[in-house]
Amino acid sequence: QLCWLHIARNDMVGARGHADAALRWAGRIEIEADRVENEAKLLVLSAMVLMAAEELGAALEALQSVLSRSEAMGSARLSLSALDNLAVTTAMLGHWDASIGWAVRMRDLAQSSGALPRLAHALHHLAVARQALGEHVEAIDLFRQVVAIAHANGDRRIEGPSLQNLGISMF
Repeated sequence: QLCWLHIARNDMVGARGHADAALRWAGRIEIEADRVENEAKLLVLSAMVLMAAEELGAALEALQSVLSRSEAMGSARLSLSALDNLAVTTAMLGHWDASIGWAVRMRDLAQSSGALPRLAHALHHLAVARQALGEHVEAIDLFRQVVAIAHANGDRRIEGPSLQNLGISMF
């Protein structure tokens, strides 16, 4: 919880310190399944701090580790979180093909697990990448899908940016 307070204050040094300390404590959990799950969750948090601090290479490493762990555990929720952040991080680097690859994996997992809010986010990542690549017809179709899903789920956090990007792609 303290890590989130530091993030909100834009104190990435403090946030990273708390994330690292939490990872050390999680390593002491004796029940292996609980330890692995908690470490994976904390690695996602750590990666988000690294992304905010623009340490994108380290964030990618942490997220790939989370993805490996979550797949081994069979945790769709953790896998979706890792894939979401991998798509964002590679987009931040301008690696659009990689971002599309992560977003496609996220879309497929979200569809197969019935996670509609995550499906909207995956489609948004795909649309943003297509827009960046100048593929506006594809981006428009994807943004329309995102808006419909997000509106039906009441997810205004993704509906708003998708509407804005839809307008940009249309003009």
